[in-house]
Amino acid sequence: MPQIKTEFACSLCEKQTGKQVQILASEGKLICPENAAHKWTDTADFYASGAQMRFKVGPAKFPPVEGQTPITLKIPLRIKTELEQRWGAEEAVSAKIADVLLQLVDGDVMVLGQGDMTRLFERLGQKFSNSSELVGVVYAKMCEVDEAKGERDSAIEDLKAYESRSPGRVVIDLGSQYQAAVEKAKDAETPLKVWVEQQLTNGLSNNWF
Repeated sequence: MPQIKTEFACSLCEKQTGKQVQILASEGKLICPENAAHKWTDTADFYASGAQMRFKVGPAKFPPVEGQTPITLKIPLRIKTELEQRWGAEEAVSAKIADVLLQLVDGDVMVLGQGDMTRLFERLGQKFSNSSELVGVVYAKMCEVDEAKGERDSAIEDLKAYESRSPGRVVIDLGSQYQAAVEKAKDAETPLKVWVEQQLTNGLSNNWF
């Protein structure tokens, strides 16, 4: 792993010898190049040690990575500034751009803007952070829809099977008595349609009307 020069001087060296030794960052640690015992893995502890910025450093330079090559893109300065504000260092921005270019190489690409993503979040009732998660959410919703369609089709077939036993059918508007009929059918643990039919049949048989 490369060692990156920081703006900080080793606080322990300054206290012990008065010498300003530039701290290096490497593999998640802050280390003093002159004393291996002077190292920190927690930035809070490093700041608490009294480390001061004694050096000026330019942008970090990384060695070339095998299999990678630089590419020059001309973009508006505003976009470059906003990318760096959102994603941070140049290396992080490059990684994000490389991800987008990789998708372009793989085939046709659809880019979702923030507005479209927000609408999908609201519509699907679930958030996603990449295309794979979006596919998973959509697939799950499709399974739910297929299951609901299956239940609907089964109910239609059951209704058809029941109605086939009664060739003489009429449509009844219960009006203000609808809710009362629903409650009575519920008490009888009978579907509303069946309960109404039973009441009419009994009424006609017993001359209630």
